[in-house]
Amino acid sequence: METKYFEIVRYFEELEAQGKLQAGDKLPGERKIGRQFQVARGTVQAAYAEMLRRNWIVQVHGSGTYWKHLPCPAAQNWEKEAKRHYQFLRFLCFSDEEIMDLAQKEAKR
Repeated sequence: METKYFEIVRYFEELEAQGKLQAGDKLPGERKIGRQFQVARGTVQAAYAEMLRRNWIVQVHGSGTYWKHLPCPAAQNWEKEAKRHYQFLRFLCFSDEEIMDLAQKEAKR
Protein backbone atom coordinates (compact mmCIF):
# COMPACT_ATOMS: atom_id res chain seq x y z
CA MET A 1 0.00 0.00 0.00
CA GLU A 2 1.41 3.38 -0.97
CA THR A 3 1.61 6.36 1.35
CA LYS A 4 -1.06 9.05 1.21
CA TYR A 5 1.36 11.67 -0.05
CA PHE A 6 2.44 9.35 -2.86
CA GLU A 7 -1.24 8.84 -3.76
CA ILE A 8 -1.46 12.59 -4.31
CA VAL A 9 1.70 12.57 -6.45
CA ARG A 10 0.29 9.71 -8.52
CA TYR A 11 -3.04 11.56 -8.87
CA PHE A 12 -1.37 14.53 -10.57
CA GLU A 13 0.76 12.24 -12.72
CA GLU A 14 -2.40 10.48 -13.92
CA LEU A 15 -4.15 13.79 -14.62
CA GLU A 16 -1.27 14.72 -16.89
CA ALA A 17 -1.33 11.34 -18.64
CA GLN A 18 -5.06 11.85 -19.31
CA GLY A 19 -4.40 15.30 -20.78
CA LYS A 20 -6.31 16.99 -17.96
CA LEU A 21 -3.20 18.74 -16.59
CA GLN A 22 -0.78 20.68 -18.76
CA ALA A 23 2.29 22.82 -18.25
CA GLY A 24 1.37 26.14 -16.68
CA ASP A 25 -1.84 24.87 -15.08
CA LYS A 26 -2.33 26.08 -11.52
CA LEU A 27 -2.69 23.29 -8.95
CA PRO A 28 -5.35 23.45 -6.24
CA GLY A 29 -4.27 24.82 -2.87
CA GLU A 30 -3.00 22.55 -0.12
CA ARG A 31 -6.18 22.81 1.93
CA LYS A 32 -8.40 21.87 -1.01
CA ILE A 33 -6.28 18.82 -1.86
CA GLY A 34 -6.22 17.91 1.84
CA ARG A 35 -10.03 17.90 1.92
CA GLN A 36 -10.22 15.94 -1.34
CA PHE A 37 -7.90 13.20 -0.06
CA GLN A 38 -9.00 13.52 3.57
CA VAL A 39 -5.45 14.11 4.80
CA ALA A 40 -3.67 16.73 6.89
CA ARG A 41 -2.14 19.73 5.17
CA GLY A 42 1.33 18.40 6.08
CA THR A 43 0.67 15.33 3.93
CA VAL A 44 -0.20 17.56 0.97
CA GLN A 45 2.93 19.61 1.64
CA ALA A 46 4.97 16.39 1.53
CA ALA A 47 3.39 15.50 -1.83
CA TYR A 48 4.12 18.96 -3.23
CA ALA A 49 7.69 18.74 -1.88
CA GLU A 50 8.13 15.42 -3.69
CA MET A 51 6.82 16.87 -6.95
CA LEU A 52 9.11 19.87 -6.48
CA ARG A 53 12.05 17.50 -5.92
CA ARG A 54 11.13 15.70 -9.16
CA ASN A 55 10.98 19.10 -10.91
CA TRP A 56 7.32 18.58 -11.85
CA ILE A 57 6.01 21.80 -10.32
CA VAL A 58 7.04 25.39 -9.72
CA GLN A 59 5.89 27.36 -6.69
CA VAL A 60 5.42 31.10 -7.12
CA HIS A 61 5.27 32.97 -3.81
CA GLY A 62 1.95 34.77 -3.48
CA SER A 63 0.58 33.19 -6.66
CA GLY A 64 0.40 29.44 -6.21
CA THR A 65 1.80 26.16 -7.47
CA TYR A 66 1.99 25.39 -11.18
CA TRP A 67 2.48 22.17 -13.11
CA LYS A 68 5.51 21.98 -15.37
CA HIS A 69 6.15 18.26 -15.92
CA LEU A 70 5.74 17.48 -19.60
CA PRO A 71 5.32 14.17 -21.41
CA CYS A 72 7.97 13.13 -23.90
CA PRO A 73 7.59 15.35 -27.01
CA ALA A 74 8.33 12.37 -29.28
CA ALA A 75 5.06 10.81 -28.12
CA GLN A 76 3.04 13.92 -28.90
CA ASN A 77 2.54 16.36 -31.73
CA TRP A 78 5.89 18.18 -31.64
CA GLU A 79 4.50 21.56 -32.70
CA LYS A 80 1.96 21.54 -29.88
CA GLU A 81 4.66 20.50 -27.39
CA ALA A 82 7.07 23.17 -28.64
CA LYS A 83 4.37 25.82 -28.17
CA ARG A 84 3.64 24.60 -24.63
CA HIS A 85 7.34 24.66 -23.76
CA TYR A 86 7.64 28.17 -25.16
CA GLN A 87 4.57 29.41 -23.28
CA PHE A 88 5.84 27.89 -20.05
CA LEU A 89 9.26 29.52 -20.41
CA ARG A 90 7.56 32.85 -21.12
CA PHE A 91 5.44 32.26 -18.00
CA LEU A 92 8.70 31.89 -16.08
CA CYS A 93 9.76 35.28 -17.49
CA PHE A 94 12.37 34.01 -19.98
CA SER A 95 12.89 36.41 -22.88
CA ASP A 96 12.65 35.21 -26.49
CA GLU A 97 16.44 35.59 -26.73
CA GLU A 98 16.99 33.41 -23.65
CA ILE A 99 14.61 30.78 -25.01
CA MET A 100 16.49 30.71 -28.33
CA ASP A 101 19.82 30.40 -26.50
CA LEU A 102 18.47 27.45 -24.50
CA ALA A 103 17.14 25.78 -27.64
CA GLN A 104 20.46 26.21 -29.44
CA LYS A 105 22.41 24.80 -26.50
CA GLU A 106 20.09 21.78 -26.34
CA ALA A 107 20.40 21.23 -30.09
CA LYS A 108 24.19 20.99 -29.74
CA ARG A 109 23.98 18.26 -27.08
